[in-house]
Amino acid sequence: NQRILVDADRKFTALFDSGFFPEEFSPGAPNDVYVVYGVAPAGKRPDEPLRMPFNRADYYVSTLNVPGHCADNTGVLRKAVLNHSGTFQGGIHQLLDCVADMQVSYALDNDGDGETDNLTDDISLLTAREIREKIKEVRIVVLAHEGQKDVNYRFPNDMISVGGATGRDFDLTVIPYYQNYRWRLYTLVVKPRNLAG
Repeated sequence: NQRILVDADRKFTALFDSGFFPEEFSPGAPNDVYVVYGVAPAGKRPDEPLRMPFNRADYYVSTLNVPGHCADNTGVLRKAVLNHSGTFQGGIHQLLDCVADMQVSYALDNDGDGETDNLTDDISLLTAREIREKIKEVRIVVLAHEGQKDVNYRFPNDMISVGGATGRDFDLTVIPYYQNYRWRLYTLVVKPRNLAG
């Protein structure tokens, strides 16, 4: 009834009793992998307060070091995991090239009936408890082009609905020769299962 936790570099192991995990999160097979984040103090003293409450993953579109095959005014979707010391643990990872736009929205259950009744792109005024209780869905929409510029191809529109809470339309005309690229929307919908606590 136990599993061994091993970090990516296999430098740390610890036993935990899987009976303490809620059933829906317990490993079902020997090859199931769970990511466990440790929380370390900000300094060397064990009683020193935490600098931040968790290891944070930032996703953002960067316009630095964009590959040459990408259209002008596009960037690279990147992920950086910030650890408690304020440094990026494991570097910054390049996820998707040639990104023109990214929108994130949150479906909220404001009245506690289990159904979403509000879509917003700003949760900065919510408390940690409200975030745990109200967020029922996170929707990420990324607009990027596939392949390189193709002078024999003509994209049929100059606006694309990227959606999100604001129903944003992205104006492709800000990208030179936008019509010679094959634009695509990537949508990721996440339903949080372990926020309540």
